[in-house]
Amino acid sequence: FLKSGDTFAIARLIFFRLRKLKMRVASYLKFLVFLIDGIHRPSFFPKLVAHSIIIHSNKISNLSMKIGLPKIFSAPTDGVLVVGATGRIGREVMRTLLESGRNVVAAGKDSKKLKETAKEFGKFDNFWIRENIFLTAGKDLPASSFEGISQVVSCIGPSFKDPNFDSKSVDFEANLSLLSSLKKAGVEKRSRSGGKEFELVNYDQSSQGSKKRKPPHWTRLDDVIMGGKSSSFWRDQNDNENFKRWFGQLKVEGGGFCGTIIKDMDFDLSGYDGVRLMVRGDGNRYKFRIKPITPAFENEFLYQASFDTVKDGWIEVKLPFESFTAVKRSDVLYDAPCVSERPKITSIGIILSRFEYNSLENPKCQPGDFALDLQYIGLYRSKRPAL
Repeated sequence: FLKSGDTFAIARLIFFRLRKLKMRVASYLKFLVFLIDGIHRPSFFPKLVAHSIIIHSNKISNLSMKIGLPKIFSAPTDGVLVVGATGRIGREVMRTLLESGRNVVAAGKDSKKLKETAKEFGKFDNFWIRENIFLTAGKDLPASSFEGISQVVSCIGPSFKDPNFDSKSVDFEANLSLLSSLKKAGVEKRSRSGGKEFELVNYDQSSQGSKKRKPPHWTRLDDVIMGGKSSSFWRDQNDNENFKRWFGQLKVEGGGFCGTIIKDMDFDLSGYDGVRLMVRGDGNRYKFRIKPITPAFENEFLYQASFDTVKDGWIEVKLPFESFTAVKRSDVLYDAPCVSERPKITSIGIILSRFEYNSLENPKCQPGDFALDLQYIGLYRSKRPAL
């Protein structure tokens, strides 16, 4: 391959053959392609290595944890610190948090048990460990213990073997020390306790006051791009209306979907818990989509979440980020990162399709005329405590 001088083309061919078999294997092969290309261009190689370390830092760190070494390179953002993580309850709490997409930091005083925990949870890209965090009555933890942390879960418990760690000293006094520590470290200010939403689209003119915002530009994305016959449009908003209507005709012959998107939005989901919409529908099941900014070595994909509408009735729709599924077209990408790992978003959109996921029929899709009135789209924060 090296003698042929066309290693990039050969490796690309292998990459596309493997992509359908295993996305993760393919991503590493694509990284190898860029590595070989970097070797052929020495001036580009240092930049390539530096960029690769940044992009794959968490995978490198998790690889180190699987062999019992501390996590390196990366640090959490908006993380949950689990104190007493090596216990049975602590491990269950961490597993639930990790599977929901939260960034989790395991903390404890026993380095050996922490390394065993690291091997158990090292498969998660959103997992870190922090050693030498030992809670004692009347002694605060250093502020560095809470770096990148916005919430703390205490899973510490008394020891029946050691009289120095009875219920009073652990459940009561040690937790008081933890509370005092996180207050001094400013975790309360970083915790997501609800608050102002991040507005993406708002057609409610009564809420805008005298300052009128420039309306977003919606682009059609109907099945005509692949030979279908469906079509959709946005109706101009009247002065006395607090919504804008997306309407059209869905034809299942040749495609069976209508879509509308806003491009070049560039916003960050970090610190929020989901998407909130105010809509009036027609009884159809629609999908809301967000498109993340992906690293150079990854294939593009979307996140989608379905929501039902009530015919001629206004409803509030809340779509937590855990409900979003990574897809390419309508095929689910099971190995794709969760929303919290790709918080930079470049586009949003709404879809009506005869298919839901993996070419399965949408049970609440009615072919023919449709209409969806949209008043508001925004990012919301759920109320939750710091400790």
